[in-house]
Parts: sequence; C-alpha cells; structure tokens
Amino acid sequence: MIPVYARDVLNTSEVQFGWMWGALAIGQGATAVTIGATGGFRNKALGPVAEALIFGIGLIAFGLSETYWLSLIFLVITGIGIPLFITSVITLLQDHSEPAYLGRVMAVYAISVQSLSAGWLPGGFLLDTIGNFPTVLVSIGGAWSIVFLNYASSKELRRA
Repeated sequence: MIPVYARDVLNTSEVQFGWMWGALAIGQGATAVTIGATGGFRNKALGPVAEALIFGIGLIAFGLSETYWLSLIFLVITGIGIPLFITSVITLLQDHSEPAYLGRVMAVYAISVQSLSAGWLPGGFLLDTIGNFPTVLVSIGGAWSIVFLNYASSKELRRA
C-alpha cells in the first residue's frame, strides 16, 4: 500500500519514497533496540496485542494523511509495532514448544511469515475495487480480529 500512497496521494519522488521506507525502518530499529535492552514484555502475549494496536493506528493515520512529513511520522509509529509482534511470537513459540519439535515449529512459523506476501494479491484487488483507505481499514480489521480473537479466546495465551 505504501507505494500506491506514495504515488497517488503524496506525489513523491523516488528519494522521498525511499525516506518513507526509511521511516518505517527507524521505528522498527528503535523498538528492536529497546526490546533488546529491556527484554520486552514480561507477559509475551501482550506483544502481539500491543503490535496490533500500534501498527494498526499508525497505518490508519498514514492512510488518512495527505501530507508527506506527517506520513513519515505515521510510518515511524507503524514501524514501532512490528518488532513487538515478531519478538513476542518467536519467544512464545520457543518457550511453549516441545524441544523435539522446536525446529519444525519454527520452520512452520518461517513459512507463514514468508507467505504473508500472498495477501498482496487480494490487497491489490481491493485497492482497485474499493480504493486506498478502505483497503487499509479492511487489512487492519482482519489483522485485529485475528489477534484479539485469539487473545480473548485462549486463557493459556493470556497467561504466557
């Protein structure tokens, strides 16, 4: 979605588009360093919930922005959320998997992360069909429903 917004809404140059990806990376890097220094959440199940909120709010704000510099700020916020999910989920998988199956569990996780790009196909269709911002809302709504329903329905996950 970021390339479409850069072209259609913000009318950016190639260099400005590069700064947009850089803003996302700045948020990710800052959070990764913070998690490394502090150890992250004690309750690792809060990581995906915090990620969903921060990433979702940042992406929605980015989708509403029509100003380049505001978009950069919202992309930093969006980037802040990403490591919260990744570090928490990897830690949960490693802590709660039988040692004999850990390699297989992590392989399935890696496959699932690599398959996220399959969502670009319906995302592209939605962009063409319903427009930019409604596609952002559909994407965030889907992600929030997955994270929050799993968190709400699993006592074991909430205790993790």
